[in-house]
Amino acid sequence: MPIPDFQDEQDTIVVPARPEGFERVFLGEHCWYSIHLSAGRLTRIKYIAGYVTRPTSAITHFAKVSRIETHGEHGKYKLIFAGPAEKIGPIPLEDAPGGFMQRPRFTSFKKLKSAKKLADLY
Repeated sequence: MPIPDFQDEQDTIVVPARPEGFERVFLGEHCWYSIHLSAGRLTRIKYIAGYVTRPTSAITHFAKVSRIETHGEHGKYKLIFAGPAEKIGPIPLEDAPGGFMQRPRFTSFKKLKSAKKLADLY
């Protein structure tokens, strides 16, 4: 019997965002861009969640990804949402290690929907 690969379940990318950019782009333009992704991740991403940095320090919204386009050079991509982002949580940083959300992280949508704090995602 094959052992399940945890990475196969990682269909959700959690991106850090400053409040201004989050409001303007994630919520206003229904997309997120300049994300470094490996080619192997491109077909796995089905959802995106926004972690708003200080003073919020929490995941507050998520969206279904409708498509992924190249954006600029050097393996950067733009994720276009299927519709407006939906509220979630908030899912606070709480006891996660310092600097934990300084770069995008991957998790499962199932874990995102049930998380009470950021550490529950990993």
